[in-house]
Amino acid sequence: MNLIEITNKSGRVLLDDAVTKDSVDRLIGEMDTIFGNDAVGKPFGPSNIVASAEKAVDELEIEINSGGGSVLEGHRLFHSIKRMQASGVKVTAKITALAGSMASVICMAADEVHMVPGGRMMIHEASTTTWGDAATHARQAKLLDEMSAEIAEIYAKKTGMSSDEARAMMLDETWMGATEAKEKGFIDLVLNDETEETYESNHTEPMFNSRKDLTAKVEALESDAADLEAAIQNYEQELGEVKAEALAATEALVAAERSLDAKDAELDEIKAELEDAKAKSTDEAINALVTAQIAAAGHPPLDTEEADSNEENTISDEDLKRKFENASVQELINLKRTDAETYARLRSL
Repeated sequence: MNLIEITNKSGRVLLDDAVTKDSVDRLIGEMDTIFGNDAVGKPFGPSNIVASAEKAVDELEIEINSGGGSVLEGHRLFHSIKRMQASGVKVTAKITALAGSMASVICMAADEVHMVPGGRMMIHEASTTTWGDAATHARQAKLLDEMSAEIAEIYAKKTGMSSDEARAMMLDETWMGATEAKEKGFIDLVLNDETEETYESNHTEPMFNSRKDLTAKVEALESDAADLEAAIQNYEQELGEVKAEALAATEALVAAERSLDAKDAELDEIKAELEDAKAKSTDEAINALVTAQIAAAGHPPLDTEEADSNEENTISDEDLKRKFENASVQELINLKRTDAETYARLRSL
């Protein structure tokens, strides 16, 4: 089987979107198609001839028009580009409109960075939105500070400035045109008329047909970003309200359960007192209580036996008065119930 050579040893990919997992997945997939196993292992023609690995693509151009996006996904693409460089591929980043935020960091991975006149590069601190307590905000602040410090190191390595100088520019959210970006070392070449002509002739589908299209694209991106930020803020506000309502409802439910438990305990106490009162109000309980009190007073027990009643009627008035002289009210009540005749006699004395 004969091997054929790849005569055009350069490839081109386009970052014309926010830096997200989907866009980074797409770009890495396209780079694998141009370079690496995908480039040399796919069927080539009806005879199933394949390209040889040693003749694979050795130059990659990345056109960039992006306002940035995810820091972590941007680092993933950054290191994918670095791995390609380690394999001998020369990478050129060409800023055709905007390289903002994380898109500007991706540019720093390239061997050379070019920018069209009128293009812009923007660098700033990493940012996010956070909902939660003080500890949650503190963790996010630490994470953002670490990310910004790492990005400042990348800028410093490309430009030759110190990390502190790069960080100061980030804190100020610095926007740079092509000339200023080249002066500060962020880009290597400002594309002039000659390079622009070469650029147009080598690419049949330019990103923008006119400056008007470029302006409209940037404005649309800014509008989409503003709408997305407003939607996120609205969602966070609604989420906070829902959480507050859920917390209030939970607290009310807990209070109601505690009140119900207290009422149940109170009802149990009332039931116990009622049962105790019922037990004490029976004839047997009353008679037992009266008998115990008479015994405690040193008197013989009073009962319903007729012999005792007859005995009381046979004693003299003086003895009867003496016997009940120190009797308690309960004893007199018991006498009235058990021996009404003796009780009537005692009252007449």
